[in-house]
This record gives sequence, structure tokens and C-alpha cells, in this order.
Amino acid sequence: MKQLVTYLFILLISFQLHAQQNPTTISGKIKGDSSVVSQLAVTPPNNKVDTSPDIRRVQFGAALNYAHGIGTNDNISNGIGFSFKLGFNTIKKLDLPLALYAGLGFDYLYFGGKSSSLPNSASIAINSNAYGWYPYLDVDLFPELPISVFGNVYYGWRFYYTRQNLNYDDINKVKQSKTDNIDGDVTGIYGWGGGLKIKVSKRIKWELRYQRNYGKVAKIINPESIVFDNATGNLKSFQNVNSDTDFNMFFVGLLIGF
Repeated sequence: MKQLVTYLFILLISFQLHAQQNPTTISGKIKGDSSVVSQLAVTPPNNKVDTSPDIRRVQFGAALNYAHGIGTNDNISNGIGFSFKLGFNTIKKLDLPLALYAGLGFDYLYFGGKSSSLPNSASIAINSNAYGWYPYLDVDLFPELPISVFGNVYYGWRFYYTRQNLNYDDINKVKQSKTDNIDGDVTGIYGWGGGLKIKVSKRIKWELRYQRNYGKVAKIINPESIVFDNATGNLKSFQNVNSDTDFNMFFVGLLIGF
């Protein structure tokens, strides 16, 4: 029995001496693995997390619009239509709480269906169309928020085209008609506005916009100037008048970001 105890004691001492001299023991491996784990824990990942606001580089918009004339001829006092806009964020790379979109806008307005009763069983219907083209700037404040506020300025041109349909009875009570198309009239326009952009998803927003449009004069027919020949009952003459083209304009549409 004493020999067995002595043998086990000598074997334990030999094992400890071997462990101290051999760097690849189990304890050494555990220490080495622990250092590797610690190194992995403190080493940051190579992939950076993008914490920048979700501000799109490009915005395309389409809207329905309504224009109310300020001091205009009654025949272009109210118009309805549609519009488009395409803008590029010029400061996307800067870490700022705003976006500056520069681009081109277009709107179409229809002033139609207005008619007046005249002598000789006559009636006049005036259909006017206007096409606006203008470079613009939109300044969005905090565009990453669910609802953001923006301001707008623009400067450009509006093209007016008017078709006048005049129907009347001649001296023989025969229905006659005359259609006159005024040559295109180009006016300079400028204005300012603003509104709200309401986020629907990462790429889509509702846009509610107001624009105060300042414009030059355009030629519109004056119904009171129409004269008939008393002898024949035929149309004798009529005149055009210059009308102001200032409008309050309202837009409801969608913006798509890319």
C-alpha cells in the first residue's frame, strides 16, 4: 500500500513539472483562446452602420392644381389642371438638417366653359389654356421627419392660348358660328410659396403646396366689345383686352424619391 501511494505521489509531481515546461498544455490553450475571444470582443466590425437621414437624391412630383385669379379678367379667373416637377438635392453629401432641391417645374391650367348671352340669339364660349415652365428651388427643413416644412421660389414663363367660339343667328335666322384662335401670348412669371411634405414610405410623400404667382398681361376677348351688323345680323367686330395674370395656386400631389 505504501508503495502505491509513493508511486502516485511521484507521478503527480512529474505531471506538474511537465505542464510547467510545455507551453501547449490545456491551461495554455485556454489562456490563448481567452485572449482571442477578448480581442474579437473589442475589435469593431469592418462594416459601418449608416446613421445618416433618409434624404433622397432625386424627387419627382405630380399634382393636381387649382388657380384663382387676382385682378384677372373673368374669363381666366379660375383654372384647374395638373403639374409635374423634377428636382435634385444639391447638398445631400453635407451633414445638414435640410435638403435643397433645384429643378424644373411645369403646370397646365384650363380656363374653360364660360359663356355669355348676347343679342341676335348669340352666345360666346371662351376656352383658354395656359402652360407654365419654370426653374425652381425647394428648401426642405428636417426632411427625414414624418412631416416636413418646405419653402419654394421660382422664375419662368407661361404660355397662353385662347379659343373663342361665337354662335349666333343671322338675318335669316340661320345659325352661324365663328371660331377665333388668338396667337400664343408668352408672359414672364415668378413667385414664392411653400407647404408640407408628408411621408408615406421611404420613397413616397404627399405634397401640399401653395404658390403666389406673379405674371404679366395676356390678351383675352372682351364679350362687351362684340358688334353685329344691324342690316345683316352678321358679326361685325370684336376686340381683345389685356388681363392681369396673377394667381393664388394650390397643389395636391405625390413625390417619389430615388
